[in-house]
Amino acid sequence: MSVAAVVLVCFLAILTSRAESQCTRGDLRLVGGSGSYEGNVQICIDDEWGWVCDNSWNSYDAQVVCRQLGFSISNAVNRSYSYYGYGNGTIWLDYMYCNGSENKLIDCNHAYDIGFTTCGYNEMAGVYCQSGGSCTNGDIRLANGYAGRSEGQVEVCQNQEWGKVCINGWDTDDATVACKQLGYDDSYNSFGGGSGMNDLGCNGTETSLFDCSGITLDIHTCSYSHTLRARCYSRDDSNCTDGDIRLWSAYDNTPENEGMIQTCNNGTWNGICDYSSCYVAKLACTQLGYAGAVGLRYNAGRYYGYYYYQDVYDYYCPSYSTSLSQCYKYYAYYCSIYYDSFGVVCYESTEVEPLPSVCNDGDIQLVNGTNGTNGTNDEGRVEYCYNGTWVPVCSLSAKTASLMCQQLGHSQFTFSNIYSDERFGRNNIQSSFNYIYCSNYYTNFSQCSVRTKGGSCYISIAACSTEYSLRCYSPEKECNDGDVRLVDGAIEQEGRPEVCFNGIWGSICRYSWNTIDSYVLCKTLGYDGPSPISYTYYSPFGSGDVPVVWNYVRCQGWEQDINDCSKTLYPSFSCYSTYYVVGVTCKESCVDNDVRLVGGDFNNEGTVEVCFGNLWGLISQDGWTEEDAKVICNQIGYKRGIAQPKYDSFYGKPKKTIHLRNVNCAGDENSFSECTKTRLSLYSGKLEQANTVVAGVDCIYDEPTEPPCIEN
Repeated sequence: MSVAAVVLVCFLAILTSRAESQCTRGDLRLVGGSGSYEGNVQICIDDEWGWVCDNSWNSYDAQVVCRQLGFSISNAVNRSYSYYGYGNGTIWLDYMYCNGSENKLIDCNHAYDIGFTTCGYNEMAGVYCQSGGSCTNGDIRLANGYAGRSEGQVEVCQNQEWGKVCINGWDTDDATVACKQLGYDDSYNSFGGGSGMNDLGCNGTETSLFDCSGITLDIHTCSYSHTLRARCYSRDDSNCTDGDIRLWSAYDNTPENEGMIQTCNNGTWNGICDYSSCYVAKLACTQLGYAGAVGLRYNAGRYYGYYYYQDVYDYYCPSYSTSLSQCYKYYAYYCSIYYDSFGVVCYESTEVEPLPSVCNDGDIQLVNGTNGTNGTNDEGRVEYCYNGTWVPVCSLSAKTASLMCQQLGHSQFTFSNIYSDERFGRNNIQSSFNYIYCSNYYTNFSQCSVRTKGGSCYISIAACSTEYSLRCYSPEKECNDGDVRLVDGAIEQEGRPEVCFNGIWGSICRYSWNTIDSYVLCKTLGYDGPSPISYTYYSPFGSGDVPVVWNYVRCQGWEQDINDCSKTLYPSFSCYSTYYVVGVTCKESCVDNDVRLVGGDFNNEGTVEVCFGNLWGLISQDGWTEEDAKVICNQIGYKRGIAQPKYDSFYGKPKKTIHLRNVNCAGDENSFSECTKTRLSLYSGKLEQANTVVAGVDCIYDEPTEPPCIEN
């Protein structure tokens, strides 16, 4: 089976699952166990059976499942890590938070919406309902709680109710008959537990415990020390050829693609120590004709049954190995023959009918965004055609995004923004595809390669934890390279810094950005005050409709222009602009209570600006009088003449904060600082800026002139 075939297998399973429409929303069933009382949990949503993920899965969740299925919640056991086998198809629920009192699992709180999940098929939730429920008279089971599937307390069904096997003693023959009835081999010893003098009267040849002379059933009063307990073993003595390999399980319902790994040595089947590396499991799968491993089982006997006596070997496989026969094998005396056997889950067989392709492998598309020019999409969720199916991208670098935009028809040098906030929705498909890798040296998308989930040992099928989106930009020579500006601030001294790069405005990513960088940027814009404010997390000025073009800016502080600082240029970095774009508030070289006039035709008139916190700001006209205007004129040097107050933003209103309101001067103060007034915080002043009319003055004065000449 090729690595690529996993998506086909997955989709076939989904189609098969959807064909099973005989269920009602919220119905539950348990699959993969030895009876209706145990198994991996499936829930019906939209007429389709799907799985429940084991993230946060606990005993309260298990109690709700058992209650809904008609069992008692007493001794309900939660299982994890796909205890009863790996699944395929839809995963409906993840991160369940039941409190144990709910009547149905679907009534429990869950962190994610139905159908959204972050887990794979190796993380299916399971349940063992140990108490209650109906059964068929004469059936037998091992009530194992947290033990392995082939060991536990022996229970039999009488009067359609599970009951304990009470004993006053035990021997191997009793346990052997119990294991034989459960389907395990009868030719290998099993053990039992209990105390007392008398046994069940089994001689070991019986096919059922009911055939033994001393059996007594008591579901109420039988103490733990007087119950029959057993561990059952199996073995397969069929002939084998040295070098053969197989996946073994004691249970008929175990899928053929998983089991305990066994190899043939000297004509006998033997196990592999689970101290071996995952690469050994991968080779076992590929040698059996599968594409690779999707998961490991340590202490495989817990899942697949205990194999009666086998030598256990440890394997070391060089990187060039293509089969276990090329590996070094050692007798693993340090591994338990029962508890340290190695199991594996391989990819399912490739013998499935391929689904029809809906796209051409290697194509890309942007979904749920806006249509751009020239028949291209400018933005949307990124989807890649993998094995004829559109799949989302689980990771995205700036270089890959740039080449994708180029592939979609944008210009040769293409800018892009990467979004990790799933603003264009999710696909939620389970796939082995992970992301596309593009080196910084690549010039064409066709040079890039596919990366699958799971790494070198595993091939994992799962949904993306995050599905990435992007927006493409093509340069239109909208600015001159090196230009700098602040945008989207409430006042002109603040905003998101944007720089012109290759003819397009772009923002700056936050990595390594600090106060020194902000200082040099503000100096570039003409602001020379100390201690500018830097915003590097969740900038209040947004990410803007521009690409991120700079990152890792490192200024020393002596530079006169931000363009002179060292930096990393797009696309040699990745930055998720929704969160990581920098913002700046620049400061000015003024001190508290400095005043000046701006916006007038002459120096003696204009809108009044006052300085606080190294920022020039404005004064509300509320309460503005001739006395207030006189103090302003006196402070700026116009001590004679008339000080005329101006209202209604007469000389204009700069985009600056409102520093003061309710100014009250007597008119004879030497400095504006001596007047009473209400000072606003920077935050409050910016909020009031839009709806406030500001004060101005006209300092009217007369220059003395020579009297006119009169001729006699």
